[in-house]
Amino acid sequence: MVDEAVRVADALVTLNSGFESDFACGAATILARAGRKDSRARIKVNVGRFAENPWAWLEGGEALAIVGDIEAAAVAYEKAVDAAEQRDDQTEVSDVHEHVSDFLASHPDVPTTLRGPRTRVRLSRSPDGSVVVRAITSLTGSMTRVPRNATCPCGSGRKFKRCCGAG
Repeated sequence: MVDEAVRVADALVTLNSGFESDFACGAATILARAGRKDSRARIKVNVGRFAENPWAWLEGGEALAIVGDIEAAAVAYEKAVDAAEQRDDQTEVSDVHEHVSDFLASHPDVPTTLRGPRTRVRLSRSPDGSVVVRAITSLTGSMTRVPRNATCPCGSGRKFKRCCGAG
């Protein structure tokens, strides 16, 4: 039955190129859920073909988590966040962060750079030509306690007590 499901997913790839990555990545998840060793090879091919697509990385992360490779799954989820932020679609970024937050909640001890606040700054021009600066902050998962003298996890390079821990 698994082989048939994968054949259907592969056939759908050829029929509807608009959803090619969805069907191709779905096949990897099917293989992972069935405990098939060839799921890793399929994941590798998919993220290679669709590296700019955050959903390919999310599916890869899910499949890796299913087969028990939690650290590799965390790396895939990190790449999903990076890919979504590169595409700069706020709805997509929010959706990806939601999936990643669910993963982090299920795996609180996995080492990752995704915990805590992530801030991006976006510059744009208003119709009158002035520069508009917009900071977008989102939380992905719970953050462990940061010692006051440690470097701030936001990436500023300052001590936590002088940055996000102030006040």
